[in-house]
Amino acid sequence: MATSLFHNIGLSLGAQLIGMFEGKGTGLQWSVFNKPVSVDDNFTMADVIIMFYVDAFIYLILALYIENIWPGQYGIPK
Repeated sequence: MATSLFHNIGLSLGAQLIGMFEGKGTGLQWSVFNKPVSVDDNFTMADVIIMFYVDAFIYLILALYIENIWPGQYGIPK
């Protein structure tokens, strides 16, 4: 789940889950959004979406920090 913090990996895991649900014949629906594909797997699509929100928050904090440290040519660093 920690590797989902990288948005590329999270996107590929989400696409893989969608493919697995389609292969199972049920498809990804709201009723199975928080349920794993099989009993052996514990990773759900809700986990992917939560990690996208965590990822966006981390990138927001990082962007605000860098903006204050290196404000550009005419800014004053804090």
